[in-house]
Amino acid sequence: MTNRNDDGAGRRVDGIERQLSALSASVDKRFDAVDERFDSGETRIAEGFAEQRRHTEFAFERLSTEMRSGLERLERKLDRFIDTQLQTNELVDRRLRALEGPGLL
Repeated sequence: MTNRNDDGAGRRVDGIERQLSALSASVDKRFDAVDERFDSGETRIAEGFAEQRRHTEFAFERLSTEMRSGLERLERKLDRFIDTQLQTNELVDRRLRALEGPGLL
């Protein structure tokens, strides 16, 4: 009888061991799949950041160029305005001196 019980218990233990091995393999497979998804996600995120950085650098360069060009135009206009104002001031000074006469200053 002991043999028979031992045989039944042995088969149960063997069955349990097979189930545990199968469960362990299944869990390992799922963890591998999760790891792969995370690795894939990290790669996509890193690529996204790299693309965003390239776009940002491109946009900044473009904006910088446009601003430089605009500021140069503004500076030229201001220079012309200042030159015109200086000439106008000189003309007004000459006219005032002419109206005041030579001995009044």
